[in-house]
Amino acid sequence: MAGAPRFAITFVYGTTEIVARRPVHLMRAERLVGKDPGANEQLLATLWACSTGGKGPRAEFEKWAETVEDWELVKDDAATEDGAAPLDPEPSASLD
Repeated sequence: MAGAPRFAITFVYGTTEIVARRPVHLMRAERLVGKDPGANEQLLATLWACSTGGKGPRAEFEKWAETVEDWELVKDDAATEDGAAPLDPEPSASLD
């Protein structure tokens, strides 16, 4: 079984956090944003739930979302030996 999808969240103040998305995070995001969120709102709410546990009022989500600069999916094969994923992995060497 593959691990949970991981995302690298970059914040406006320069830090990056790697989070793993689990089903509970999707559920908490749905509760927060309601029935018809936009795609980015749903994704940000899910990342917020991954990062914070997803328990808190909408105002806390809005405050957190203001600090997000960008996010990207972390590829599983990019993991290092210590379990951390490099954010800018170097290209693989050619086998030729």
